[in-house]
Amino acid sequence: MIVRNNRHTARRFVTLMVALFAVTGLVAACGGKGDTANDAPLPEARTLIDASAAAARALHDVHLDLSVEGTVPNLPVKSVNAYLTNDPKVGGQGDADVVYQGTPVSAKFVVADGDLWVQLGSGQSYSRTGPAADVYDASAILDPKKGIANLIASVRDAKVEDREQIGANKTIRISGIIPGTALAGIVPKAELGDRPLTFWVQEDAPNNLVRANVGFDQGTLSVTLSDWGKKVQLLDPKTAK
Repeated sequence: MIVRNNRHTARRFVTLMVALFAVTGLVAACGGKGDTANDAPLPEARTLIDASAAAARALHDVHLDLSVEGTVPNLPVKSVNAYLTNDPKVGGQGDADVVYQGTPVSAKFVVADGDLWVQLGSGQSYSRTGPAADVYDASAILDPKKGIANLIASVRDAKVEDREQIGANKTIRISGIIPGTALAGIVPKAELGDRPLTFWVQEDAPNNLVRANVGFDQGTLSVTLSDWGKKVQLLDPKTAK
């Protein structure tokens, strides 16, 4: 399949990437249990959740890695590697592997000055699709009222399960249920209902969300967050190739 690099094709493609930004607050791959000699009592689930939600409210920059195993309803994204920010403006950039008209497609994207730009082929210019908010309000990801912070704070029936080492992070694994209303705050027109959620937060302050995993009937949606607060210089989509 030949994907033409024009505004019409880019806009059609971008509609398939709506949940690309959303997943930041949703989920992540299960982390392997790390070796630890910490025999101290596990922290309370609600204490960790409240601290992690507070950290997310103050978050302005983050890196995410996303992957999909199996099938997630209305989400043609297979993987995403991206940097997101809302300071001083909403912006971001990264790479995405999506299924476009039944065919796997790799693409790069940049959100700059409120506009969404998409590169549909290596070496090609970025195509401006218009205001990012017309496609998807990316600010929802880091929005303290409806983004990651709200997602974490909305977990119910939370249960602390164990300590795990994820990379350089000593984390606490927590399971619970995420209400469909909280998912709808991030995923437009979501009708997902309540979903089982497993997530990992740093045991030490500021208790950033490290990973999360949400289960679906025929697949899982996974996200790993890192580089909390680390600012990255965005590309200029007008000149980048």
